Parts: sequence; C-alpha cells; structure tokens
Amino acid sequence: MPVTPPIVPRWEWRTFGDALGAVEAELGRWDAGGESESDELYLLSADGDNVKIRDELLDIKVLREVDHGGLERWEPTLKASFPLDAPTLATVFEALRQPLPELSRQTYSQDQLLSELVGASDAIRVTPVHKLRRRYSRSECMAELSDLGVAGRPIRTLALESIDPAAVTAQVAALGLQDRVNTSVPRALLTF
Repeated sequence: MPVTPPIVPRWEWRTFGDALGAVEAELGRWDAGGESESDELYLLSADGDNVKIRDELLDIKVLREVDHGGLERWEPTLKASFPLDAPTLATVFEALRQPLPELSRQTYSQDQLLSELVGASDAIRVTPVHKLRRRYSRSECMAELSDLGVAGRPIRTLALESIDPAAVTAQVAALGLQDRVNTSVPRALLTF
C-alpha cells in the first residue's frame, strides 16, 4: 500500500498586480520548478477558506494562523473526488462558513454540488479561473508566478511559501515586496 505523505502546513505570502518586472527577472535566477496550466472553480464566501475544484477533485486549504507580519499559515485539509458524501459535504460547507443545506441524496456529483447546493445559496459564489503557474525555488522558499484568467480579465499573482515563516519574510524583503499587501486567492477573487 502506498504511503501518503504527511500534510505540511505552509506559510504563504501573495501579491497581485502587473508591476512585477524586476521580480520576474530575479526569479529567473532561482531554480526553475516547471510550469502547469489548469482550469479551476473557486467556491467563494465572505469568510470562507480556500475551496476549489481542480482536475475533478475538491480541494480545501484552511487558514490556521496569521503572524504579526501578516503571513498566513494554510493547511490542506481535504482533497476528495466526486461524488461527495454527506460528511465530506459538511466539511465543504464548514470551510465556506455556511450552513449545510438539507441533503436529498446520499452522494453529490460536481454538477449536483454546484447546481443544487451551492447554487441555492446567495452567500456562495462560483468563480471559474484559468491558471498558468510557473514554479521556482531558492533555499527553503518556493515561489509561484501565475497568470490567471478571471471573467475574461488577465490577472498576475506571485506567491512565496515555506514551512519556515522567516524564509518567506526574507524573500519578500529580498524581492523588494515588503510594502505590498499579502492577499490570499479567495480574498482577491472576491474583489473581481
């Protein structure tokens, strides 16, 4: 039986915007980690955590802590394939900080989740995102430069993350980004 790697929460810092030219040039000197492209559906609510569907999997990361400098520690808590059962759906709605609707089925496909449960809520918004991610690393810190397509609008974002918050803080400063606000993907998508 394959061994499942342990879930390791990471400290994350992210910024949005196009003015990253000098940062991109510096990332070119980091170790390249590859590129990937995906279409994702984010389930967004005002106080919810990071809930998305990618590659037919429902994925949840929960914000566990924010340090004095604004870094956020996110922990992956669920990666589930469809159909989803009642306990999994309860976890989804808990992460969205919304009450679980009455369930009329034993399990729900992706379409049923979106149309029957999420679609019935005015407090949850589904946002399609096309994502092209380029990954880099230096020392203990990983970087991800992404181009997002949200409702036909191009958006660029840079994330720095590590299990060591000091490594993230050091790279934010080294890249000259310390004056930018740390904004998670769900919070940013709520503004578009």
